[in-house]
This record gives sequence, C-alpha cells and structure tokens, in this order.
Amino acid sequence: MGPLEALTILTLGLVTVAVSPVIMAIGVLLSAARCATKSFGFSATRQRAAIYDHSAPDRIRIIDNARRPTLKRGFVLVKVHAAGVNPVDAKSVIGDKFPESWMPFWFRVCTNQIVGFDFSGEIVQTNAKSKHNAGDLVFGLNYQYLPKGLGKFGGTLQEYALVPEHEIWKKPESLSHTEAAALPLVGLTCLQAFEQHGLQEGQRLLVVGASGGVGHVATAVASRRGMDVTGVCSTANVEFVKEMGANTVLDYRAEKPIMEQIDAEAAEKGAYDMVFDTVSSADSRDKKADYEGQIRSRSPPVIKKWVRNSHPTSVNPAEHSEVDKHNYVVFGGAMISWWRALVKRLTLKTVNFFPMGFELFWIDMPHCAHYLEILQVLCDEQGMRPKVQQTCAFTDEGVQAAFHALNPPPGERRSASGKIVVQIIPDKRR
Repeated sequence: MGPLEALTILTLGLVTVAVSPVIMAIGVLLSAARCATKSFGFSATRQRAAIYDHSAPDRIRIIDNARRPTLKRGFVLVKVHAAGVNPVDAKSVIGDKFPESWMPFWFRVCTNQIVGFDFSGEIVQTNAKSKHNAGDLVFGLNYQYLPKGLGKFGGTLQEYALVPEHEIWKKPESLSHTEAAALPLVGLTCLQAFEQHGLQEGQRLLVVGASGGVGHVATAVASRRGMDVTGVCSTANVEFVKEMGANTVLDYRAEKPIMEQIDAEAAEKGAYDMVFDTVSSADSRDKKADYEGQIRSRSPPVIKKWVRNSHPTSVNPAEHSEVDKHNYVVFGGAMISWWRALVKRLTLKTVNFFPMGFELFWIDMPHCAHYLEILQVLCDEQGMRPKVQQTCAFTDEGVQAAFHALNPPPGERRSASGKIVVQIIPDKRR
C-alpha cells in the first residue's frame, strides 16, 4: 500500500468511525420524519410492501399500510409484477461492505426502508413528456436508497414503485415477468464488468460460481459474445452451466481437485484473459474456498499478466499507459477492497489503488437503460434466459424464505443455482 492510498483509506476510515455512532440516530430520525411527513411525496392510497425490520425473522416483513408514491418529473409509476432478490438485499444493501459483526447495526439503520432493486412490471402513469406510455411492460432497477427528500426511498418489493426513467427498458417479450425481474442487477454487473475490463470475442473467461445468480448470467452473456467460457460449479449444476453456454465445465466436487483441473485446462487451451469470481467475499463461509488466493498464485500462472507497453515511441498515447486490466475480478471482499472501489468510483475511475491483476467490481446503476436494452436483445434475439431457482410469495413467509436462502445463519450451507424472485402478481402471460 502506497502512501497516497494509505492516506486516502485512513481518511475514509476515520470518517466512518466518526460518523458511525450518528448513523443509527439518523435512521431513527428519518423513520420519525416519515411518520411526521406522511403526505410528502406520497398519496393517501395504501399499498403492501416488504421492509427491513431488524427484529423480524430474517430481518424482513410485509406491511399493508405503506403509502403509494406520487409521480414526479423524470420518473414513472410502475405496477410491480415481480421483484428479484439478491445477496446485497439480504445483507442490508451495505452490510456486505463491512465486517460481518457489523451486520446487525446496518439492519437497524435500514429498518423501515423498502427492499429491492430488480423488478418487472407495467407502467401505470407517466409525465406528459415521457418517452414511455401507460401500459408499457418494462423491467429494470430502482436505485434510490439515499433519501431524495424526507421519506422518499426506492425499493421494488412493493405493489407500486416510483422508478427513474433512465433505469428502465421494455421487458423482453420472450421472458415472463418473473424471469425478467431476475435479470437487471446481475445482467448489468456482467455487462459493465466485461466492458470495463475490455473482454472481447475470442478471449478466455473463467467463471467461478458459474451456476449462481451472477455466474450463470455471466456465462450466458459471455458465450453469446463469442468468448471461450470455462465454468466452475458443483456436480449437480454441470449440465445447467453447459446449457447456459459454457465451453468447458469444471466440477469442484469431482475426485480430481479443482485447482488441478484449472491447471490442466489452462495448460491445454491457454491462460485465462479474465477470471470472474462470484464466490469470494468477506463472508466466512466463502473465505474457506480461497479461490482468489489459490488461482492467482498458480505456477505456472493460469491468468494472463499485463505489463507496460515497451515501445515509448508509439504515436498512440494509450499504449504508453498501464494496460493492466485487473483481470481477476471479485464482487465481494474485505472492507479495504470496498474502500478502494469507493475511491475509484468517487474519482470517476481515474484513481485505482487495486493491486496489479485484481479488482473488486462495484456496479453503477444510474442511467443504465442502455445496458437493459442489450439484455433485452440478448433474450429476444439470442435466446438468453435467466434461471429462476425459486419463486416466493409476497407474504411474510415468502420474503423471509428468500432472505434466508440468500443469507442463512452461520453454519448453514448456501446453494446457488440461478436467482430468487418474489411474485407480487403471479405470472399469467409473458
């Protein structure tokens, strides 16, 4: 760690320590403010919604007296048919970015806020100058977790949601609402990560956790873009990962150790251009596998290494710069990695403190309609279809089952094969 990074991280850390005791109080005040300003940004009409509740089973429950939001400029009002649920939801949005012992604190901070990012549904109201119309079937994200005024938060596990226009696109005709709701967050993650790291047709991609929510979509997207995909999964999911488009599937429960399988595959077909590790995180259960440590330390290396261009006389300025693609990419990790990702985000990607060949990727949700359009085309024209592992009812038991599956108590095993979706309205047509 260099002095600049140390200073930056130390500053951010001190700010966190200084403000943490205040955050819970702010959460309480916001909850009180919502009660005192019930009509601010909301109609008098009541609706059902799933909210965080640190005292409820699995820290989520349904309420039937949430206020329906009112329309405002730049937004559309959507009748939600289905909402995807992700690990980030089950860990209180920001809980996965801090030590596990802090998780109860963050659930207290988020208590009373509506859950969810992904959705699929029908527009019921638009502004006069909107490019969308009432009756349009759309899918997308609702990223508004920071307050936009007292009581105004996003969330998708509700009957009606106020959604930014720049975070929606027309629903793929080939998918049901349930399937479409499974796609936005994981699809965006894959497209943005591939784009940022320059992965191209013909290059080799290793997907660790290829049957999971992000992993199976990464496999599907990459294979349809002409990449040579190798997926790592359990025995039960080998055929599924092949169906998603993987050229090669490695079974980590096979008799031959998984690292030996990776060594052999890389020796035969060449080192990987990028590793898409959806397993590694700060969760103690994920640390045991240590994919990152083992894969990045293989000898001979199984990941391509990037070096500075050795031709300073080139007329192309880009060739003079560091071309390291930070090509071992994870989506969870220690707090220090999230701080590095935050610095990169705050500096618009101009400052990158990650070590050579490694990076924690942080999705950028606002203004994502372009990526949603790409996903819609991949589904309708190239046959991509996300797998819904489990559908849950819009009840206390249903949403609690979804959270429990994604973030079970310590000691319980997690098993991922696709996505979990809550059906607000059961599918009747595509």
